[in-house]
Amino acid sequence: MTRWPTVALLILGGIVAAFQIGKVPVALPLLRAEFGLPALWASAILAAISVLGALAGAVCGAFADRAGHRRTLLVGFATIAVASAGGAFASDLVPLLLARIAEGVGFLAVIVTTPSLILAATAPAHRRLALGLWSGYVPLGSAVVLFGAPAAIALDGWRALWLICALAAAVMAVLVGAFVVTPARAVVARSIAGELRAVLRAPYPVMLAIGFGGYTAAYLGLVGFLPTMLVDGGATLAVAATASACLVLFNGAGTVVGGIAVSRTPRWALMFGGAVLMGLGGAILYVPGLPIELRYAAGCAAALTGGTIPAAVMASVPLYAPAPRLLATTQGLVVQGSSIGQVVGPLLIGAFGATGGSLAGSVLMLAFAAVCAAGALILRRPEAAQR
Repeated sequence: MTRWPTVALLILGGIVAAFQIGKVPVALPLLRAEFGLPALWASAILAAISVLGALAGAVCGAFADRAGHRRTLLVGFATIAVASAGGAFASDLVPLLLARIAEGVGFLAVIVTTPSLILAATAPAHRRLALGLWSGYVPLGSAVVLFGAPAAIALDGWRALWLICALAAAVMAVLVGAFVVTPARAVVARSIAGELRAVLRAPYPVMLAIGFGGYTAAYLGLVGFLPTMLVDGGATLAVAATASACLVLFNGAGTVVGGIAVSRTPRWALMFGGAVLMGLGGAILYVPGLPIELRYAAGCAAALTGGTIPAAVMASVPLYAPAPRLLATTQGLVVQGSSIGQVVGPLLIGAFGATGGSLAGSVLMLAFAAVCAAGALILRRPEAAQR
């Protein structure tokens, strides 16, 4: 029997955790003004969670598999709450960056353990749907912050936003402690290194992580530089910010659609189709000679269709995990691939001077999508064998 209230609470927890991703871009101008942030420090604060995920996603998952998923989730929310509150009182750059790194640790703890807890709360017939819906936590959480941040900042600047995010995480810790119950399990002493080897030696979790990395590289290519393109095209900064938030919402809508479709559609097909359409739309977004309205519409279409990819990937983790006990480790590896894509994608676009739109950017968007599509095709055969 599926415990839908528990599933809904866990999905809400992912959205709250994603506040830590969405809050920095909107507050970055205020942070730069208060602390005199140079570009390097601003990039470090912005990318801290992605870099941490790229370095330690699988390791965090392995720790969670040993310590227990519910316990790790509680520690994750508590860490986010303390770190975000601490960051709100930071008086200079170093404490702010350290608080940001701690937020990243809490964020990883939440996202590598939640899928396992969702599986424990669902009947087999509902697992694809539940995991697909869970996959929308990043765009939905980011959109909530993008739309709600102006009201929070009006209270007491960026510090009020940090404190509100801390309060939300603390409330989630209380709710998880009160309402998320998991069956007792025997604790078996295992080597974390051995758990990691077991996942890394299995070819399909690695392929899933690489394919997801291609998606996140393309996604950051869409949302990371869209404001620059819109301003260059004549839009005001306020219009560009609103338009960017709408694109994020399109992506969130795509994940919801994908979450529903994944219960009836092969996962590899959703992943492949989403990658192809996202690549084409993203390529059009970067063509400099086209009207900016057309480019923006193509970017929104790319975000919408690409949103099916996270739903397909998250629903695939239980299928490709080498063993049920390695679900969080496998999820951590997928998060690691995602985070590497988030770091590498914008760096490559910047290295080729394509941030304002160029044919090089179009080629890169097609290349990122091709990585995701190739991963989907490789995953087709093992999925077909399971049906």
